[in-house]
Amino acid sequence: MPPEDVSHRDIYVRLAELGAKIDSILALMAERKEEVARITKDLDALFSRQRTLETRMAQVVIVGALAAVLIPVLGQALEFKLLVPTAIEQRQGAKP
Repeated sequence: MPPEDVSHRDIYVRLAELGAKIDSILALMAERKEEVARITKDLDALFSRQRTLETRMAQVVIVGALAAVLIPVLGQALEFKLLVPTAIEQRQGAKP
């Protein structure tokens, strides 16, 4: 339509169409915002589970490392304690 053929009615119709489009865009944005909030909540729950799992795995690794160090040390200490009394008994038995 050329500008001189535009009436007030045409302007109001176009404004109403524009208002409806804006309302639908705002509704879509609100819907997407709710969806983003739900997804964010789900991701937070997943990351919380992952943090818990990583913490447990770290604890298992620490326990394993301690066991790997302490078992040989305790083995050496117990073997030494077992050998010392037998060595003393052997020396006392050799000295009449």
